Amino acid sequence: MITRITGAFSWTPKDKYSEKRYLKLVSRHARRVGLDVAPQFIDQISSHAAELFLADIEYISDAPSQFHLLLTSYLLATVEVLEHATSSDNAKKIAGNAFIANGRYAIYISMKAGLLFSRDKFAFVQKNGGKKSIEAYGKGFKIELETDNATFLTTRVKRCGFHEYFMRHGRPELTKLMCDWDNNWADALRKSKEVRFDRPTTIAAGDDSCAFQFRKVGK
Repeated sequence: MITRITGAFSWTPKDKYSEKRYLKLVSRHARRVGLDVAPQFIDQISSHAAELFLADIEYISDAPSQFHLLLTSYLLATVEVLEHATSSDNAKKIAGNAFIANGRYAIYISMKAGLLFSRDKFAFVQKNGGKKSIEAYGKGFKIELETDNATFLTTRVKRCGFHEYFMRHGRPELTKLMCDWDNNWADALRKSKEVRFDRPTTIAAGDDSCAFQFRKVGK
């Protein structure tokens, strides 16, 4: 388990829970595509993820980047281990679905509740999708904000730590699996009548940045 490794920063209970939950979800989603993942496969994934983590430990610059290295190491390890037991497409599907499902309900409910109980829906989105996102993602990302502070906000990711990780390991196509996780909160936001959300460009698709666009809908 990666969280048993002494990192540059202390591991939080959230980090440890996310790690254990992800491994359980890998087994569950493997069974859904007809693959019986024996316990030794999970052990192999965990061991390989730890190796990948240690190999890239020099890239840890703050607590968020340490957590992100845990996530990307597990995603890559899952794909590489399962590719020995099934097709590459199946391995990516299992790893991606397990990653997306990890914390999905909590993230969706958090966004839905925030929109429901906020008097100004756009202000809520602006607060959480703006400066707080820069703090949450840390030094491994370069994020710029474009906003008039009243009706629109574009959170533009100019450098993505996830993509840089997968590029280093020769698997840039896996970045999209990380992007898909954003639907956990975006699905709740897309149902809002007060705020419109679009993501027209992503680095994973070959664009020079990821543009998260939020606009207040006039009444």
